[in-house]
Amino acid sequence: MHVFDPVLTLRLSHGYFTRGGCPALTLAPSAETRATLARDGCRLWLKGDRLVLSQASEGAAAPVPPDRLYRFLLRAVDPHFATYTAETWAVPAGDAPPPSRSWVCASLADATWDADGAGRISASTARLLLVHGPAFRLPEPRGADDAPLAILRDWDDRVAWRQSAPRDNAPVDIALGEAGEGIYRIERAGDTLSRFCLSRDPAVGAFGCIDVFPAALPEGGAEVTLAFDARPTRWVYEIFTRTRPRSTDGWRIDGGSGPVAFTSLPPGDAPGAPTAVFRSDALIDLADDPRGRNDLRLVVPPDGARITDPLPLPAASPAATRLGPDGWESVMRVAL
Repeated sequence: MHVFDPVLTLRLSHGYFTRGGCPALTLAPSAETRATLARDGCRLWLKGDRLVLSQASEGAAAPVPPDRLYRFLLRAVDPHFATYTAETWAVPAGDAPPPSRSWVCASLADATWDADGAGRISASTARLLLVHGPAFRLPEPRGADDAPLAILRDWDDRVAWRQSAPRDNAPVDIALGEAGEGIYRIERAGDTLSRFCLSRDPAVGAFGCIDVFPAALPEGGAEVTLAFDARPTRWVYEIFTRTRPRSTDGWRIDGGSGPVAFTSLPPGDAPGAPTAVFRSDALIDLADDPRGRNDLRLVVPPDGARITDPLPLPAASPAATRLGPDGWESVMRVAL
């Protein structure tokens, strides 16, 4: 009976979820990785946003080649994921292949490590172009006119192949040939022109990946978290009344357990315009349970005695989120 030792624990986290973790996403091996894990005598434990990789103890399995790559795909199970996430990602539908555009492409080489040996990768910095092959177009390969392009494996700086480029910096098609999956960079005369993520897997419904090179894992294993940030928005309250008062001077939003200040904005006089509009002075991170932060109420003069029920709090849905003049806004419409 083989003994299996944990060599890697991958976790996902998201600032939007106040209870931790990231239930909006799942991790799963690519088709190629799933087959490779079986050949390498590895076991995989998956539970939504957490993954544990174990290898047979020393002597129970053949050594893993130094250039072996395991790729774990990210898929969104919440259709509103992109709405409450700081970065704007192209999240495909469940049965659609990933678009050839920016992907969350993370490698353990991107991690920062704390004193306890735990690693963290920020999703906001792990953004690369996803390409499928057999080629993709590099817009302007600037650099030395007579220097060829070198395509290097980003994880070990090894040149995978070289390719000639036009002398006039015209677009060039990078032929991917039989290159294996992974993150690559394109250099010309030592200058990095671009980085990209190559996928040989259809990766249906995926919008990102985490690449792991088991030979580079520290002895005793590693724990790494891929962290997503919540989208910061300004909270906007649009107040509607049955009859329009002569003035809204003195109306204000009061209360709250945190220092959230609001400024009154001109509501406009177009048909159907709100009676009053208030917008938070600061950006506030969206959260799945923001009620503990604020208990906001609308105070209406003249005597300030009329205080409405607690105002609604932001909902992370496309219908309630818009791009305002100076950033994203969460809009709450209140009828009095």
